[in-house]
Amino acid sequence: MKKFKKNLSLLTVSILGTTLFATSVVAAACDDTKKKPEEPKKEDSKQKPDQKQEQGQEITELNNWLKSMSLKIVDGKIDAFYKAIEAKKDFYYSYSSKKLIAVEKGKRPNWREENEELLSLEGEFASNKHQIVNDEKPTYTDSKGMVKLSSLIRYEVKDGKIIFYFKGAIHDHKGAHKISTEVHKMEFPRQSLASNFEEYVKNLQFSYPNLEETLLDDVDIDKVHPSEDLKEGYEFAKKTIVKEPETNTLSILYSIRKKDIDYKSKNYVFNLKGWKKSSEMLKKIEEAKNKINEEINKLDIKILNEKAYQNIKETNSHLNFEGKSNFATGSYDVNLFKLEYVSVKFNETSKKIEVDVKLSIILDDSISVSKKLIIEGNYANGNINPHNLTEEDQKKYLSDELEKMTVHPYYSKDKTYIERLNDNELSDRSFWINNKNKSLTYTFGKVEKTLEGKYNVEVTTSFFDWNESPRETKKVLIDLEKLGIDIHNKIREQNNQAPLEDKKAPSGTVEENIDPDLNTEGFKETPSDDHNGGASSIIHLRNFIEDIKKQKLMLWDNEMLTQIKEKKYTLPFAQFFSYDKEKLELKSKVQFFSKSLKMVDGQTAFIISGPKEADGKLTIKLTLMTLQDFKAKNFNSENMISRRVEIDQTTFAKDYITKKFLLERYIRSLRLLFDCVGKEDMKPSEVEDSNMVILESHLPSGIKLIEKSSHDMKDKKGTLTIKCKFSYNGVETGDMFYTIKGFKKQ
Repeated sequence: MKKFKKNLSLLTVSILGTTLFATSVVAAACDDTKKKPEEPKKEDSKQKPDQKQEQGQEITELNNWLKSMSLKIVDGKIDAFYKAIEAKKDFYYSYSSKKLIAVEKGKRPNWREENEELLSLEGEFASNKHQIVNDEKPTYTDSKGMVKLSSLIRYEVKDGKIIFYFKGAIHDHKGAHKISTEVHKMEFPRQSLASNFEEYVKNLQFSYPNLEETLLDDVDIDKVHPSEDLKEGYEFAKKTIVKEPETNTLSILYSIRKKDIDYKSKNYVFNLKGWKKSSEMLKKIEEAKNKINEEINKLDIKILNEKAYQNIKETNSHLNFEGKSNFATGSYDVNLFKLEYVSVKFNETSKKIEVDVKLSIILDDSISVSKKLIIEGNYANGNINPHNLTEEDQKKYLSDELEKMTVHPYYSKDKTYIERLNDNELSDRSFWINNKNKSLTYTFGKVEKTLEGKYNVEVTTSFFDWNESPRETKKVLIDLEKLGIDIHNKIREQNNQAPLEDKKAPSGTVEENIDPDLNTEGFKETPSDDHNGGASSIIHLRNFIEDIKKQKLMLWDNEMLTQIKEKKYTLPFAQFFSYDKEKLELKSKVQFFSKSLKMVDGQTAFIISGPKEADGKLTIKLTLMTLQDFKAKNFNSENMISRRVEIDQTTFAKDYITKKFLLERYIRSLRLLFDCVGKEDMKPSEVEDSNMVILESHLPSGIKLIEKSSHDMKDKKGTLTIKCKFSYNGVETGDMFYTIKGFKKQ
């Protein structure tokens, strides 16, 4: 849907869908006059005359309702619709969404999955029980003997047309469905109308009389016309014209309708340039011409981070997979100049990034200069670019960082576990690193006690976000005199932040039940990788584990992935999920996760064991049981359910949980409210400006609303759903959706 903007300088992103209605014909189901007359049916002696009359009236109303309905291609799905026809796919009607989906021929749709909706049933629904059904076999009997309505909608391609046939029905939960006696026939043009028409509309040119002699401020928009008259039968469905003085451009957003079939094109933008320049513009252009060479020579371009480097290496593009730049650019006047990346190339020999850039004057883009650059130096986020070093220097850098490390236990409980040499209760988050190098990733291993009574921990370091990074390992002395939480709180105090609470280790076996980490001592595996158990208390966990299996599992980080592959990670490992809603921190020890929300159930214990690697895939045995049974050590296989689950080797729980997941969960807990100014007097589709949509709720300090756009407008229901993104300390959420009610209904 269209993204809200104050002006239309980015109109090119506002490309809406198409609209195409079928022509309709209603044919009587019994219109074959050559048929032999049927023998009169025997009357049901149990059925009263007034009942038969009532049913006849109901069928007549159903036939009339059917005549009033029409099929429309869903906006933006014109190409997908014709491709589905070409692939001879089957079409099924969705009772819930009132739309038709396409599936592979001979296959039934999986209604639990998100299906692509291609056709919409338009019109007034007499009730929520009204729907359309197969015209030839409107019902079928399922395995339980229940009479069901068939939602497979028949169509054929004939005489240059695509013809859909269907009947109307009123659903009855007992199976006594009402079926129309008439068949509705809907026709769509077979020829490749969409591609030819869209190509014509896309290539439209616009003009203005005496353009070069006219100032943008003096433009009469009524004189802006296509360079050639529209074809016969075509008309503008939309034409919006906006003056953009920043670039001395007239932007025209338009779409065209073919009147005979009511087919509307996508939205396109034509930028009309070449207007007379005012004396102020000429002065700015002259100023820019005098400094353009100086500006390009002082360009400061940096690669964003290691992920951006890897993306450039793979794609040779300045944009990543999300359409955002891989570079941070500064040191040029953005009010006068526009920077364009002409080409980006990864040099396989030097491992350097080479770019060709062009700097042009905004008010006159015919004036430009170009330059070739080799991008070196550290990343824009301040991290070192390790690819500027030789392999030997990379290892030396890692080794030197290990040499100057000082490490403390983070919490009191971590100090206790270190002194007990209890590795199973320690993780990377159990240690505080003074002056931590953010360019590196640190992984903590086995703790040992020296002959002098001191404690060492094995630390492996590598370059942040680089999976193929070299690694260096060293035993580092742990300083038990200070806790990391105390050092951290001093820093927070300097930043006027509230102190964090220390955490103590459990003092005994009974109190151990409240510890956020789970001990697998005494755990017994289930007899197979596909074990269901028998206890009634775990029936709901079958749904949990199947949903997790579908989403796959993420391990905490790449180091954990490596250790599991090399069989160095201590398994089995158990966890449950608990987090602090206010501090956005995990309260339990989590080392694996899934995008399935079943993983956040705080009453379930999740256990991983038995990794296997084959054909490039890594799988692990996942076992679920109630947290109550786990803490009571009730490791009877009847209390557990297991499945073998694939590991996602590209996404890691550390980034997903500590950044996006916890932030989104916190924002959802705020129950934010949005409203729209003047909504009572307008339909949702008439909202044109983001300033009309306002956030009524107060955002906590540090959280910002960074993006707001229209997602779904339902004029019939009077609702507008908006898509938002928020940020906190540089971390962005994914898309979050909020619905505003109370608009005028269609």
